[in-house]
Amino acid sequence: MSVSSSLPQSQLSPAARRMREYRRRRRDRLHLFRMEISKDVLDTLGRFNLLKAAERNDAVAVRTALYALCDAGHRALRGMSTSGSRDDATGAAAGLPDAVLDLPVAHGFLKLEQRRDQMAIIAAVERS
Repeated sequence: MSVSSSLPQSQLSPAARRMREYRRRRRDRLHLFRMEISKDVLDTLGRFNLLKAAERNDAVAVRTALYALCDAGHRALRGMSTSGSRDDATGAAAGLPDAVLDLPVAHGFLKLEQRRDQMAIIAAVERS
């Protein structure tokens, strides 16, 4: 065990804290992404009751809302057929609200006419 691993966070240098966080994320198989969030996305999170109007500038609240949205989308996509069959009528794309499906269209991942096409959504996820 190294000396720095037994030190409390408050006694670590900023570089040591960043390295500790990097190693924790790598160990937990997490990835860190920085991204810009448009006002429209914040509005959408509010419409789904994932983000209160007063929390729009709270980074932790926005992150929590985005996690909830991503988790819901991930669960929905896992429920979709990955066999290539378009006969899966129980696919999650049919159950996602239009506002959620508008996000990948607005960011160029899907064309408007592909919003309800399960195979197009799966292909967009695999490309990203």
